[in-house]
Amino acid sequence: MTTTWKTSVLLVSALVGGSLAAVAPMEPAAANTQPATDIITPAAANIITKSGRIVDFYTELGIAANEIPAVDPAHTASLEAVIQVALDDVSATSPVTTAAVACSDTGALVAHARQVAAMNKARDTRAKSLDEETVYMYMSHYFDLPSPCASNTAYYPSWITNSDRQAYGNFLTATGMTDLAASTGQMVLSATTLASNPASSIDNIFNGDAVDRLAGGLDLADKLGAGRTLVEELGTVSAQLDTGATPEDIVDGMHSRLSTTWGTDDLISVIIGTGAALMVPTVGAAVFGLGAVAVSLQITGFNTIVQHAAYNALRYTTSSRTSARLMRSLGW
Repeated sequence: MTTTWKTSVLLVSALVGGSLAAVAPMEPAAANTQPATDIITPAAANIITKSGRIVDFYTELGIAANEIPAVDPAHTASLEAVIQVALDDVSATSPVTTAAVACSDTGALVAHARQVAAMNKARDTRAKSLDEETVYMYMSHYFDLPSPCASNTAYYPSWITNSDRQAYGNFLTATGMTDLAASTGQMVLSATTLASNPASSIDNIFNGDAVDRLAGGLDLADKLGAGRTLVEELGTVSAQLDTGATPEDIVDGMHSRLSTTWGTDDLISVIIGTGAALMVPTVGAAVFGLGAVAVSLQITGFNTIVQHAAYNALRYTTSSRTSARLMRSLGW
């Protein structure tokens, strides 16, 4: 199947607006307490990438953020134990289903785009806000190219001009993504906040390669049926916590019931651990919110005629805009 580049339209305004707010300050933070988000740390970049993969998995199964039950805060410690027991069962030597590659490491791509955007703002008086410039630099480095993962060195992607900003703005307008800059800024803030959160569920899910195994769970004949089964199992977890069931009993029971849907013990353990993490108050909503933005920045195939036309219109002017970048890089 032939694929081309796009900025996906999977971004849902209501999801992002509601879910990302879960980890955003309820009131404007004081200047000395606001997380520094000019640069995306490796930990925050990792959370962006892994959140995107989690949201990919759950949305492919037809599961929305509001379908995952959040436990009573009093049960958070017990749920953390469920996550730990499940992930302790994952073999350290078994292969990861989908290894991370450069073009799928969304957090690293956004981190680089933001770093270049900050540098460019310091030397270009025509630059817009850091969030807008981050999206523009992301597009110039990874999107406005003849093919996926193409070398961008010939296109001078760090030296964008107002012509590029106009072209990218036209593309985002045509594809209904004019709010992507604001959403990206909130994603960075949320990832930065989560990266500094001491909750063990965050460490257990985002550190290591467990999340990368989720792609193997999408090779199913009945994805929607599997999604409904998983939602029911998560509801069972919530009920069992209310009755004082041990984490070991909860994990064993889920393993037994999910084994008819998913094939490998490692994958089932990861699904249990990830699902349980999404049930942690505030964490699940935050992961879904920033993961939705990460998905919207991923490189996939076009889904609509409008997207095809918008991309073709963008690519038609790439060469002429690259010439202007070259002149700018030379100081003209």
